[in-house]
Amino acid sequence: LVLAGPSTFDRLWCSLEIYCWFVTGGMLRDAVVLPVLGSGVAAAGDAVVALDSYHVLLCTADWDVAARRIARAFEIASPARVNELVRVLLEPLAMHKKMR
Repeated sequence: LVLAGPSTFDRLWCSLEIYCWFVTGGMLRDAVVLPVLGSGVAAAGDAVVALDSYHVLLCTADWDVAARRIARAFEIASPARVNELVRVLLEPLAMHKKMR
């Protein structure tokens, strides 16, 4: 279960958890993405914009040491691969907006 909203795409820990789930055998068909959005179409639109502009190396963490370590792990893992996995998993957010 992934609770996903606009801030999901800004938070380094979210990207780490999604990436680790995939590389340890998580399958897209087993994922349930639940949009956690504010009320209204604007909030859904914010999530779509966040997904479209998502890049793992632009994410932040509250703790500087953790941020540096996680960012370094993603650099080693391939930022493009992390970006692809997060976008694929969270694509239902874009579909949620289209259905409104």
